This record gives sequence, structure tokens and C-alpha cells, in this order.
Amino acid sequence: MFDFEATEEQKSLADSARRFAKERIMPVAAKCDAESKFPMDVFAAAHELGIVAPTIPAAFGGGGLSDLDLTFITEELAYGCSGITTSINANTLAATPIKLGGSTEQKKKYLGWLTKEPILASYATSEPNAGSDVAGMQCRARKDGNDWVLNGTKCWITNASHASFYVIFATENPELKHKGIGCFIIERAQKGVSVGEHEDKLGQRASDTNTVMLEDVRVPAAQVVAPPGQGFKLAMETFNVTRPDIGALACGVMKRAIDESVAYAKERKTFGVPIGQHQMIQQMLADMAIRYEATRLLVKRAAWGLDKGIRNPDRLLVRQGLRGRQRHANDHRRGPDLRRKRLREGLSRREADARREDFANLRGHEPDPTVGDRAKHVGVKSLHDRRPAWTALTFQRECEFSVRCACPTAVSLPSVPEQVLVVITIKKLQMGATPLSIHVAVDRERALQLPVVQKPQW
Repeated sequence: MFDFEATEEQKSLADSARRFAKERIMPVAAKCDAESKFPMDVFAAAHELGIVAPTIPAAFGGGGLSDLDLTFITEELAYGCSGITTSINANTLAATPIKLGGSTEQKKKYLGWLTKEPILASYATSEPNAGSDVAGMQCRARKDGNDWVLNGTKCWITNASHASFYVIFATENPELKHKGIGCFIIERAQKGVSVGEHEDKLGQRASDTNTVMLEDVRVPAAQVVAPPGQGFKLAMETFNVTRPDIGALACGVMKRAIDESVAYAKERKTFGVPIGQHQMIQQMLADMAIRYEATRLLVKRAAWGLDKGIRNPDRLLVRQGLRGRQRHANDHRRGPDLRRKRLREGLSRREADARREDFANLRGHEPDPTVGDRAKHVGVKSLHDRRPAWTALTFQRECEFSVRCACPTAVSLPSVPEQVLVVITIKKLQMGATPLSIHVAVDRERALQLPVVQKPQW
């Protein structure tokens, strides 16, 4: 059963990762980012603490943590620095295809190597012309007896400069696309492996990123994780398992951004008060918090689904919803039920009838019969009393049409692009006011004019 409250073990993991980020990552994060350098001493300390690749099964020396547990660790580490966290978590990414598809011997050797020593590993699918299009890779794997010989280039590989081994995906024939891809383990010390120049990135600069070049690299059968034809599925399964961890990393960055923004809003002053006391700034901070909480919940749900073996929680919900819809397919009471729901939410039948009447009256005074295809009234409130009233219009494209208002009007609106919901605020001016024109800017060069054709009546 899904529980929104973290277990004591998960709270302990988060606390340990939080302290580590505060004591070891945050003090060096700015310098590492400026110098584009990954701190190996910080990585060694993280390995000693047991937060590097903690999902490796205990049978191979790992922590045996769940994917949900890992999100708690990753979020706290990313709060300190997303670049350093990316390189730390790259070991989990490299270990995953071995954990999913490797032989027992491969798991003992390479997963055990990752847990016993503070070494780095890399996962390599991307190429100069095959990033997100994994099936378009050109790195070749040629069969030679019982071995495979690899030639090609892998780009944007995390930890490439420091990795002790690489999990490489290559194709037997580029024309086969995904049907020709295999997965191989290549150790850094093997002949024909070289690393290019360090990539000078715009962001996450503390994470080492580099190019791996393979020239006639001979791979024995013992290092073949998946033969050509089975590698693409393994790559996709690896992404499926590790992507919640990427979301958790984003949550850590978002939380850090919120805390930094709140701190600045308390410090910076305008008009004699901290800007945090201004409503607009408060709204911005509230929106940031909402997005963070929504993202965090989605990440936890995805990780929970992995741990429970649920391939696609959304698809499960859709199937349940379709069964419910079929059960009530001939139920014609849905309309009345919705109307009753609106009444329960505080709108009386008289008010609802008045609103529909106002809506009909406004639409009845459009001189152009085709204007309904170009502009549509979607809501009206309180046009029959002396309080301010609002009319919402959706502008599909440039057009002119007439509107009759039940009170004097004055409108001031910012420029808005086409196909945007514009809310027009109608305010009381004075008795006997003359008809006014409403101008809504469609872009910087043109404006949409909406003339009011009837003198307001009180």
C-alpha cells in the first residue's frame, strides 16, 4: 500500500544524505562548478557512507535499497550540487543493465567491484548523431570467433575520464536499427579504448562529461551483457528504472532554488519592507512550492510503481476508468448529476438562470452571425447589479463584433497574444456614460477593436 509518510529507514537515509550534502558537497560545489572538476575525495566519502549505487543487491555487496529509497538520497544530494550528484548516481545507471540482464559472473565481478572500491563507471548509448534516437547509433560490433570487436565513438558520457569500466551499446548493423543493438562491458585498461577532451558545459559543470573512442576493442564473450538484437530492450529497461532518480535530482534543485529565493526575499528590501512582503513575490514563491510538491509526488509515485512491479500506473488507472465508463455507458443522469454538483458548490438555481440569461443576451447582440466562430463568451457575472462585473472572451483570431453591456464600462488590458483567454473587467463609471470602445492588443503592431453599441442603462 502506498504511504505518504516515509519510513524510519527512509527518514534516516534522507538525514544522512542531507548532512553529507551540507558538510561535504555544498562547501566545494561553487569551486567545482567554476573549475569544471569532479571532486574524487567527495565521491570516496560518499562511497564509504554507502550512498553510491545503493540499489545494488546485498548479494553482491550493495545496500539492496529500493528505487523509492534512492529518491530520498538523490534529492538531498542534489540540494547540494546537481553536477556532483549526477556523477555519483552515474554508477547506479551503469550498474542497472548488468543488474537487469547480466550473468551471475558479471554481477559478481562488476557489481562487486563497484561496491568494494570507490571506482566510477559509465553508461554509454549517445553518439554524435544518435542521442535520444538510440536506434540510430553507428558504433559497430563485429563478430570475430567467440569475441566481438567494437569500433566507434560515444559522446557526452558521464564519468568517462574517471571510469574504470564502461557499459557500451553498439550495433551489429546500423540498418537493423533497434534489432541490431547489443550491450557490452569494456574495461578502461583494454587495448583500443581512449578518452577525448573534457566537455566544457553550460550547466552541471562539476560532473565529468567526455567522449569515449573505441578502435578495434576486442570484447570476450564473458563481457557481453546482451548480444545484438537484445540490447535495445535492455537500454530502454535501464532508462525506465533510472528515470525516477533523475526526477528526484530535479526535486533537489527545485528545493534549493525555493530556499535561496525565500532567503533573498527576506533580505532584499523595496519601499521600506522586504520584498517577501509584497503579494506578487509571495505568489511567485507559492507557485514554486506547488510545482516542487507536485514534482516530488510524481517522482515518488513512479519509484513506488517500480518497486511494486507496476509497469505503467497511469495505464492501470485508465483501464479501471474505462471499466467504470462501460458500466455506466447508458446512464443519462450524468448531466443532472453535474448540475446538482454545481448547485451544491454554492450557486443557486436563480443565480444560475440569471447567468444563463445574461449569457444569451450578450450573444444575442452580435451583429455578425459568423462571429460565434471567431469569438466566444465563456462566462458572465453580475451584469444586473451595481457591483463590478466580469466578462471572459476567447479570441480565436482577429475580428470585430459588438457587445451590449448592462453598465458603464472602462477597460485597461495589457498586450496579449492570439488564442489567449482574456478577462475583461467592467467597472462602474458614472450615470449616463457614453458608449466606449474596448481595445485589446493582439500584437505590437495591430489591435482588436470591440465597440460597445448600446448606451449603458441603470
